[in-house]
Amino acid sequence: MKRTALFFWIIGFLLVIGLVVHQGTGKVFTAAANIGWGLLVVCLYQIIPLAASAAGWRRLLPRDKRPSLLTLLRLRWICGSVNTLLPVAQVGGEYVRVRLLSTKGVPATLAAASVVADVTVAIGCQSLFGFLSVILLFWYKGPGETVFLAVIGLTFFSVLIVGFYLAQRLKLFSRLAHKLERIVQVGDWQSFIGSASELDRALESIYTRRGDLFIGFAWRFFSLLANSYQIVIILYFLQNPVGIVAAIVLEGLTQAVRNASFIIPGALGVQESSYMLLSILFGIAPETGLALALIVRARSILTGLPAILLWQLTESKHLLSKNTKAE
Repeated sequence: MKRTALFFWIIGFLLVIGLVVHQGTGKVFTAAANIGWGLLVVCLYQIIPLAASAAGWRRLLPRDKRPSLLTLLRLRWICGSVNTLLPVAQVGGEYVRVRLLSTKGVPATLAAASVVADVTVAIGCQSLFGFLSVILLFWYKGPGETVFLAVIGLTFFSVLIVGFYLAQRLKLFSRLAHKLERIVQVGDWQSFIGSASELDRALESIYTRRGDLFIGFAWRFFSLLANSYQIVIILYFLQNPVGIVAAIVLEGLTQAVRNASFIIPGALGVQESSYMLLSILFGIAPETGLALALIVRARSILTGLPAILLWQLTESKHLLSKNTKAE
């Protein structure tokens, strides 16, 4: 899996280089250079959507097991940075999130269930957000092939989401564990099956708290809206101002493409292509659209590297603490 992810990461990296060269290295970097100190503004602004998504995740945990918002904001920051910067096919960060949350006094099964539910809510929000972006694109540009293809893709994606949610409600993990036991028929599976059943029960308890689930969904959706506004900020500094409608369309459809290409670490190359091609729909020059994508990528790197370092320090501290207790 690591080799596959690394292979696609290299392909994505080469695609980015190819896009820059094709559009003209000088034109792209000249356009990107206009951001100036605005890059600092974009980096600081990222706290808002991150805090909103952390607040949504927090509502999924039982009231007596909720760490502080600041703690979950830190874990959410690390998770996103791992998914964006490391060759882990955009899922490794969720494993890190479970692991770190379980060190904060939250039982491992509940930590895993909260992350699974949060990912389900996040993908559901992204699907709804994608449909909103299509509606706004239809309103802005009228019917066309782009709108038609987007609707088909989002509809298929939404069906998969509903299937994933229903599978969880039908005790996905314990059923899968029992099937694996019958197929493999080696060793004692009771511990594994018991853990899977506990995970199903923890998920069920989360989904039955409809009020918290709705509020978590609302926070997640707000985080997507807030994240879209970074495009307004960036294009303002690039002297190509757009309104929030264009920003939502650009962000919503790009997120849909990112989700479809989850196997590519950080959607490298795919994200850049999407921003560049979709920007053209709003009269933005391709080199400026690519500059927008590169600035979004630069923001991810500048805010993500400190998070990766924090993660390594946290893991080292935890490991040192375990060794000290063992002695």
